[in-house]
Amino acid sequence: MAKVKVWNDNTYVYQDKFKGQEIVIQPKDFILMESDEAIQFKSAFPGFGLKRKASGQQDPSTFKMIRIEVIDEKQLQAEQEARAKQALKTCQLCSFEAQSDIELDRHVTEAHLDSMIDKEEAQKATSRRGKSKGAQAVTA
Repeated sequence: MAKVKVWNDNTYVYQDKFKGQEIVIQPKDFILMESDEAIQFKSAFPGFGLKRKASGQQDPSTFKMIRIEVIDEKQLQAEQEARAKQALKTCQLCSFEAQSDIELDRHVTEAHLDSMIDKEEAQKATSRRGKSKGAQAVTA
């Protein structure tokens, strides 16, 4: 079955219980679902029930503002790659892409320490680098 995007068009996080599983969709964001599951999810009554305000009106944070968007596999793959690339940490000086904050910090201290404007931070980074090299020498 084809995958579809299930959008939360509300300005609040949408939480629901569907088929024994908790579903959380951030505001103005989507999750991926199989198309038949998405149709059932959209039409199902909220599993957590409706919250009401003191006036008796439904709380806007429980509005089920769900929209289904059909996508093709190429578009899905391109979007997943874009999200993965966005998750990479990027050096602001040379556009080096690191997998983690630690790797990015290591790159900055090794390649751009002399470019740091804040000399106090540069000194801290130098001392951290010296400690990590010393630790490597001991373990080697």
